[in-house]
Order: sequence, then structure tokens, then C-alpha cells
Amino acid sequence: KASETGSLVYSGNCSGDLQHMKQGKSEVSISFPSDGLYRGCQLKLSDASGNTSEPLPLGTVRIDATPPVLAEIKSVPKMIHTNRPSYSFKTSKSGTLRFSGKCRGNVDKAVVGINHIALLTGEQGVYDDCKMTLTDSSNNQSQPLKISPFMVVGGQS
Repeated sequence: KASETGSLVYSGNCSGDLQHMKQGKSEVSISFPSDGLYRGCQLKLSDASGNTSEPLPLGTVRIDATPPVLAEIKSVPKMIHTNRPSYSFKTSKSGTLRFSGKCRGNVDKAVVGINHIALLTGEQGVYDDCKMTLTDSSNNQSQPLKISPFMVVGGQS
């Protein structure tokens, strides 16, 4: 909130979409160069007479716009006799899993590195449409990982 009209001056490793501010409330979007932890970004308002406000520090800001990356490590064998086949994948970030297609997972969370889960298939048949995505704590979503196709020919747990 500005007490008068003026020009915004950004300092530190940041910039913004607002250069001139009117008296009253205004909204500004602050940009940072890339993912990372930033300290020292602050804003000042300079009026037409050259008076400059005290700096408004933004504190520590964490930027994370990088989506997780998923990769299959150990696929399900092409033909199996269980409706809970083991599956291994790796992820670059921790987060929440979401499955699509006819498969579900026995867990809904994954951690950085290699994860071993069971796929829940329910019935006999071909499973060729299974995919999973991971959403990290910054709400970045991975590209869907297509689970290699397999066929359940028996229903033992």
C-alpha cells in the first residue's frame, strides 16, 4: 500500500511487473531468475520529488518451478499370475502419486530416488493404459509415466 504515487525500485536479485504505483493498494508480481532460495530482494517507492521510501524487504523466498521427472526402473513381467504386481520407478522429487488407466497403486506418496510399489489391478486381462504422475510440494506436476504393458492371467494376491 502506497501513501502516494511514485516509481517502484527493485533491488536484490528480483524484478517486478509494476514500475509505477498509484496511491493506495496495488498488486505486483515479483520475478526471480530461476529456481533457488533468494534473500535480499526489496522494493522502494520513489516519488516525483525524488524522495525514497524505506525499503520493503521480501524476506527469504524459495522458487521451485521445476517439475518432477519419473522413470521406470523395473517393469512388470509381460504375463503375471497376481493382481498385485511389483513395480519400481525413480523420481527426482518427493510428492503425491496419481494413477490413471486400469491400474492403481498401493501407495499415494513417493520419495526422491527409487520407489518400489504394488500395482492393484483387480481382475485378469491386459493392462496397457496405466500411467502415473507425481505432484511435488510446490504443485509442479511430472509428465505422465506410461507403465509398460502387462497381462494378468491369474488372480492370486
